[in-house]
Amino acid sequence: MIAVDTEGPTGVNEYWARNLKDGDPKIEYYRSLLTNDVNATIEGCFQGGANEVYLRDDGFRDRNVILDDLDPRVKLVSGHDFLLQGLDNTFDGVILVGLHAMEGTNQAVLPHTWSSSRRRQYWFNGQPAGEIAAYAVAASHQHSVPIIMVTGCNGTCSEATELLGRKLTTVEVKSMSKDGAITLYPTEITFPRIVAGAKRAVQQLEEMKPYPVEFPLHVRLELKDKETTDGYIQWRKENKPAWPGRRAGDNAIEAELLDILHLIL
Repeated sequence: MIAVDTEGPTGVNEYWARNLKDGDPKIEYYRSLLTNDVNATIEGCFQGGANEVYLRDDGFRDRNVILDDLDPRVKLVSGHDFLLQGLDNTFDGVILVGLHAMEGTNQAVLPHTWSSSRRRQYWFNGQPAGEIAAYAVAASHQHSVPIIMVTGCNGTCSEATELLGRKLTTVEVKSMSKDGAITLYPTEITFPRIVAGAKRAVQQLEEMKPYPVEFPLHVRLELKDKETTDGYIQWRKENKPAWPGRRAGDNAIEAELLDILHLIL
């Protein structure tokens, strides 16, 4: 299964899916770049021997992939009740395309965790966690499916490797230097890199193991301030009756989870 996000693909250096207004020509440009990365991943998977490839559009409002331009061999998965909905133990691996580093990362392009405005920071069982960790937990728990490849900036690739091990395939499609300069690689470079990476990831499936995680899972979420946290808790209680979060400070929420349904609180 491929899961694609909007901030990490080739050529992206702004929160376009959330912030650009309908009709802005840059939206179609960024959608094209994202779709190109997805198609490269699909091609690489089939070159590596995959029999079936599924795709989840996990970016903001799940309307980011250009369906008419998508490789026709891929099958689409919908549903957003929980992370990686549709995954089960018949899948051999998960590929994360266009991911980004967690909130607070210095040398990374558009680092955040789920929301750039609320400045969310997470801990899973006491360890700092971003979206890569969340996907790894969701894939591993119950279904024992490994993350086999991640694409994004240099900071994203470093975070993924540190979390999931050096056998993980990562593909860098852009970078930030120590002085903050951002380099966006052209599709002429990233497309073949992604194809080669996906091919290798599929061929090395047997070397990848599910992310080790213990449940009950202790999740801690910190938001940018008390006011944001007040509004966050109120909305959750009004719209999610079974929401398990509890206040743990002015800007902190905690929960003990038995499954992944409320993984991002």
